[in-house]
Amino acid sequence: MAVSSNTPSTINLTFSHDQSFIAACTETGVQLFSCDPFRAIDLREEGGISTVEFLFGSNIWALVGGGTSPEFDRKKVRFWENAKNCFIGEISCRSVVLSVRMRRDFIFVVLENRTLVYNYSNLKIYCQIETAANPKGLCAASVGDSPAVMVCLGVLIGEIRVEHYSIRKIKFIAAHSSEIACLGITREGSLVATASVKGTVIRVFRTRDGTLLQELWRGTERATIYSLAFSSPIKWLAVSSDTGTVHIFNLNKCTTTQVLQPQPLQTSYTSSSLSFIKGLVMPNCISLDRSLAKIRLVKGSKYIADFGHMKNTIIVLGMDGSFYRLFSSLKEKMALKLHGLPMSSCTTRVMICLHEKALDFELIPVDLFAQGNKQPPFLAKNPFESRAINEYLAEKFKDSGHDLLRSENLNESAIVKVWREVESHQYDPLISSIVFQHFVAPLQGKEPDQKIIDENLDKLGKVLDIYEAKLSETKYLAGDFYTLPDLHHLPYTFYFMKTPWASLINDRAHVKAWWDDISSRPAFEKVAQVHGSAYSTATMRVIATLNEKNLDFELVPVDMRTGEHKKEPFISLNVKSRAITKYIANQYSDQGTDLVFRDPKEQAIESLWTEVEAHHFDTAGSKLNWELAVKPKMYGAEGDQAVIEENKVKLAMVLDVYEKRLSESKYLGGDRFSLADLHHLPTAEYLLLTSVKELFDARPRVTAWLADITSRPAWTKVIELRNQALNPPK
Repeated sequence: MAVSSNTPSTINLTFSHDQSFIAACTETGVQLFSCDPFRAIDLREEGGISTVEFLFGSNIWALVGGGTSPEFDRKKVRFWENAKNCFIGEISCRSVVLSVRMRRDFIFVVLENRTLVYNYSNLKIYCQIETAANPKGLCAASVGDSPAVMVCLGVLIGEIRVEHYSIRKIKFIAAHSSEIACLGITREGSLVATASVKGTVIRVFRTRDGTLLQELWRGTERATIYSLAFSSPIKWLAVSSDTGTVHIFNLNKCTTTQVLQPQPLQTSYTSSSLSFIKGLVMPNCISLDRSLAKIRLVKGSKYIADFGHMKNTIIVLGMDGSFYRLFSSLKEKMALKLHGLPMSSCTTRVMICLHEKALDFELIPVDLFAQGNKQPPFLAKNPFESRAINEYLAEKFKDSGHDLLRSENLNESAIVKVWREVESHQYDPLISSIVFQHFVAPLQGKEPDQKIIDENLDKLGKVLDIYEAKLSETKYLAGDFYTLPDLHHLPYTFYFMKTPWASLINDRAHVKAWWDDISSRPAFEKVAQVHGSAYSTATMRVIATLNEKNLDFELVPVDMRTGEHKKEPFISLNVKSRAITKYIANQYSDQGTDLVFRDPKEQAIESLWTEVEAHHFDTAGSKLNWELAVKPKMYGAEGDQAVIEENKVKLAMVLDVYEKRLSESKYLGGDRFSLADLHHLPTAEYLLLTSVKELFDARPRVTAWLADITSRPAWTKVIELRNQALNPPK
């Protein structure tokens, strides 16, 4: 929603601390507006006002004169009690007051080269702080009943000063190399955001010790940052600038958990055997993050933005009198970044641990087949062994999710370490060799080495005998509690259970019971298993849906070239891909992209176009793909020209219908992307690589629609995974 307040010439705009109302400082006074609904609620016209600050939870205002005809001397701060309609006190300074921040214990008055701190109770000076030149009057303070935290400029360029009055602590932070242009602070004062005059990067620091927690990338071009506002609870940061754009950034777990964890980050690691790796992981938490969303406004006006007091609302105020209230669908983005290949056992091992610890994360694909894990960009991230990553995660986030280390009990912790070693040095080398020979070697065009398989099966049986004896005494390997040693067995054992030798597990009653237990844990089941080929259109359709819904999954390879999709156990698992996508879209309706419509009429339209795709578009398209792509490339056979021509005619007729439909709406199902569009992607992707592409190119609306849906990030990830499967190392 956007409206104009039609105020006189605006000098300044201010939000109340709870964002329920706003004040416009003008050449004639102060006008107050409620935010919900947006309407004028008060007007005070006695002369120009440059600054107004509200005392949280009261009707007391701090006012500073301004404009061409100021109401009073600009070197004064006067306190107005609106209920009594009178001034109740004032502070006089030696130079012009640029801004004011007010709490129930302190008042902060900002001058160009110093910040004055007054006791609220008697308006007497508490202290004064020398600062660098501060023409914008930059200052930020915690609000409400939280401990008093104030941030102002330091004495050096790019430096900020943090004052913790309740503990009498001062912290200087070298935030930028150039002058500070904007400050923002959380309500309770735990975090501060800064921007420099360059305006390209916003930095978020912990106020307690100055730790840099996150860097946010606004853009490459310089910009003047007008406002920095944290949401409450702390999830997002809104940034407005002179580009006419408001950026909304996600604050990752490394940032938001600082409010909940008052102890210094490194305290728990000083005596840990993992202290040497903490520097390898933390840099990922402060990598440059791009905005989650952008709000584009009319250029030419100064805007300030904040999060409304109503849930999921963003309010933007313009100096031109405009008011925008936007109802956002923002969701927290995954914070930790896991670089790896979904089908990799190492990656899966870490994903399970992240789920056990209830941690959000983003999976960034690494093409192992193309040696992506050996390239400089990946190596620069200082990767290390998956078990070490898990131990780090289990220790760092020990208060979150499941206890995987039992570190509070020395005896239990020691047993956990013993079984971690057993898994790593006795179990894993054997089972990984078997899995490699059975599954990976054929993907590389090699014959499985049966001698290696037999040797390792014999050794594995002996290890499992020890497991059987141990598991006859305790429920899990380290005791009657699930820990990292159990978790670390999951990835390779899962693959092993798909081999002809699964009886090694099944024939040992206690081992089988243990396996059934750990493999049914929700954290493991969250790593969804997709059985299929990465280049199959049906599999690609399902994976695209999983990506749109931000769901983790594991691709279990099925070799269609050898007919595995026509044999057990695949036949028992087989469900039509479109039925799977509909199930996923409805089961996870509140997650990721909404792929189905709720309105009955819209549902009917979407259903109609999914039927058109399945029975008309795909029928012709699949036959063309078979004749033009699959037969020549995979089997070296010529395509049947009669079949090709017949189905080109059918496809052209379908595309004519699409062209008309897309002149009426952006997507087939309506004005937003849905399953009706997604289902087209796999077949269309392959058709665009053949001579049939000319049928699409001849229809501009169809071409634009395809360009739109094939550029979606979820589909881009599908293509990356397909290319990895189609181009393994030689």
